[in-house]
Formats: sequence, structure tokens, C-alpha cells
Amino acid sequence: MKNIKVRRTCFILGFILSALLIAGCGKTGNWTPPDTTAPTATAVFPLNNAENVATNTKIITVAFSETMNPATLTTASVKLSCPAGTPVIGTVAYLAAENVATLTLQSVAPDLPNNAECAATVTTNAKDLAGNPLASDYVWTFNTSETADSIAPKVMGVVLVNEAAGMCVNDTIIATFSEAMNPDTINATTFFLTQGETVVSGDVAYSGVTAVFTLDNNLAPDTPYTVTITTGAKDLAGNALAGD
Repeated sequence: MKNIKVRRTCFILGFILSALLIAGCGKTGNWTPPDTTAPTATAVFPLNNAENVATNTKIITVAFSETMNPATLTTASVKLSCPAGTPVIGTVAYLAAENVATLTLQSVAPDLPNNAECAATVTTNAKDLAGNPLASDYVWTFNTSETADSIAPKVMGVVLVNEAAGMCVNDTIIATFSEAMNPDTINATTFFLTQGETVVSGDVAYSGVTAVFTLDNNLAPDTPYTVTITTGAKDLAGNALAGD
């Protein structure tokens, strides 16, 4: 009789557990469908069909519609040929904060040829974090000029400018440049905020020709601060600001 009771108990418990598992599987409130959407290229530099691109351009950039798997962004997935059909050697990096991949050409390599049509490609080897590749290779072209770019970029404006009064304690600080910059050179070491000798913590993001400094914490009221952008900030041809 004792053994029979144990078996009955096990049967009842097993039945209850099975019922709970089935009920749990039927719930859909917290279920998230898998990501099956292919990422897309949303912005590139040089622009598609751009003319007179400086021959000493060293950075090719492509922005994506979503966060990508950095391991899939390599020289096998981001390429440049100039003229079309002639590969140009470089290295690929990924800036996750901006969803931007950069192809940096070798600094010791010759400049791009004059008056040439160049073709940049992002292949279907590039995938998002869910493993979805681009739907097809993304290709864009641009034409080089006859000369190199030797003009230093400029800071054209800063929202909440130097010695501005009435700045909110939780504002962001936005700087706009005269041309597209190398995203790798726009960071917390080249664009920062200080109060006296103390560096204020925050995050720097860059897109297009705009850099944004976002504060980690509110600023102290009625306190002077200094915004600095250093000569470490460079354009896509490697030209630095003329001065901090």
C-alpha cells in the first residue's frame, strides 16, 4: 500500500507540472518575436555620386539602420576600389554608439588617383546582432578631384556658446563642423567640458557634421564651465583643426 501511495503522488505531481508547463507555453504576453529584419545602409561618406572628392581622403564611412555585429564588419564586408576594380587596402572599425563602420585607408599608401571613379561596397557578410545580413550588397560610387584636401576643418557653431548665460543644468552641448570629420577622432579626449581643472563626465556621439556631448550628471547652477575641442579632431583627409 505504501508503494502505491508513492506512485499515485508522483503521478499527480507529474500531471500538475505538465499542466503548468503547457499553460506557461501558451502565454504570449512577454514573448518577443525574433528579429528577421535585414539591416540597411542609411548614410555614407563620400556621398553616392559625389564629385571632386579629395584624393587624400583616408576614411570611408557607412551608417546602418540598427546595431551591427562588429565581428562581421571586416575588410571582407566593407571594401573600396579606386578606380573601380582596383582594391584599396585599409582597416575596418565599428563605432557601436553611432552604428557606423569606418574603412581607414593606410596612411602610408598613395593618395587616391586623380579624376577616378571609385566604388565602395558593403557586402552581405555584414550582419546585425540577430545574424540578419544585408538583403544584398550595397554599392555606391564617387569621383575624385585633381587635388588633395589641405584645408583645416573649422567649428562652425556651438549650441550654448562660450560664456552663454542661462544654460540648463542638464543640457547637451552640440558642435557643428565645416565638413565631415573622422568619427574616430571625435571622442571624450577631443571634445570635453571642464569646470576649472576638473573634467566633467559625459558621452560624445558624432554623426554627419555634428558632435554631441551628453552630460552624465546635471551641472552645478551659477558655475562657469569651459567647452574644448582639440586639434585631435580631424577631417576625413586627416587635416586637424588649426587650433584648440
